[in-house]
Amino acid sequence: MTLLPERCNHVGAMHQEIRRAESFDLTTLSVALRQLRNLTVAAR
Repeated sequence: MTLLPERCNHVGAMHQEIRRAESFDLTTLSVALRQLRNLTVAAR
Protein backbone atom coordinates (compact mmCIF):
# COMPACT_ATOMS: atom_id res chain seq x y z
CA MET A 1 0.00 0.00 0.00
CA THR A 2 2.94 2.33 -0.51
CA LEU A 3 1.36 3.71 -3.69
CA LEU A 4 -1.60 5.19 -1.84
CA PRO A 5 -0.13 8.57 -0.72
CA GLU A 6 1.46 9.05 -4.13
CA ARG A 7 -1.84 8.34 -5.83
CA CYS A 8 -3.66 10.74 -3.48
CA ASN A 9 -1.18 13.49 -4.29
CA HIS A 10 -1.57 12.77 -7.99
CA VAL A 11 -5.36 12.98 -7.74
CA GLY A 12 -5.05 16.26 -5.83
CA ALA A 13 -2.77 17.67 -8.50
CA MET A 14 -5.16 16.54 -11.22
CA HIS A 15 -8.05 18.15 -9.36
CA GLN A 16 -6.12 21.42 -9.14
CA GLU A 17 -5.37 21.26 -12.87
CA ILE A 18 -9.04 20.59 -13.64
CA ARG A 19 -10.12 23.50 -11.44
CA ARG A 20 -7.58 25.78 -13.11
CA ALA A 21 -8.77 24.66 -16.55
CA GLU A 22 -12.40 25.24 -15.54
CA SER A 23 -11.74 28.79 -14.38
CA PHE A 24 -9.74 29.47 -17.56
CA ASP A 25 -12.56 28.05 -19.68
CA LEU A 26 -15.08 30.24 -17.87
CA THR A 27 -13.12 33.42 -18.53
CA THR A 28 -12.55 32.40 -22.14
CA LEU A 29 -16.24 31.63 -22.51
CA SER A 30 -17.30 34.97 -21.04
CA VAL A 31 -14.92 36.82 -23.36
CA ALA A 32 -16.21 34.85 -26.34
CA LEU A 33 -19.82 35.56 -25.37
CA ARG A 34 -19.07 39.27 -25.03
CA GLN A 35 -17.42 39.33 -28.47
CA LEU A 36 -20.35 37.44 -29.96
CA ARG A 37 -22.81 39.90 -28.43
CA ASN A 38 -20.77 42.81 -29.78
CA LEU A 39 -20.85 41.23 -33.23
CA THR A 40 -24.61 40.74 -33.16
CA VAL A 41 -25.13 44.32 -31.94
CA ALA A 42 -22.82 45.64 -34.67
CA ALA A 43 -24.61 43.57 -37.32
CA ARG A 44 -27.97 45.19 -36.62
